[in-house]
Amino acid sequence: MEPPWKSLRVIVVTAFFFDMAAASAVAVELRRRRK
Repeated sequence: MEPPWKSLRVIVVTAFFFDMAAASAVAVELRRRRK
């Protein structure tokens, strides 16, 4: 059985990854609208 902190770390890393992806998508969208 895995310790609880391991699954919590996976959740944090996944949330961080999705946050970065969303931020890059927003930046691309703003760049397109600016043209």
